[in-house]
Amino acid sequence: MPDKLDENIQAQVALLHMIADYKAHIVREMEYAQNELLVPVVYPDGIELSSGVDEDLHDVRASCFPRSP
Repeated sequence: MPDKLDENIQAQVALLHMIADYKAHIVREMEYAQNELLVPVVYPDGIELSSGVDEDLHDVRASCFPRSP
C-alpha cells in the first residue's frame, strides 16, 4: 500500500509541474498575441497583403480595445 501511495504522489507532482509549465507557456503566448494587436507588424517587401487587412486590423483593435470616453 505505501508503494502505491508513493506512485500516486509522484504522478500528482509530475502533473502539477506539467500544468505549471503549460500555464507559463500560455501566459507568454497571450503576451505575444497582445503585442501583435497593439504594435503594427512590419512585413518584408516580398509579402503582399490585401487592401482590407489594415481596415480589418483597425476593426479588431477597436473591438478589443475601445477608446475610453
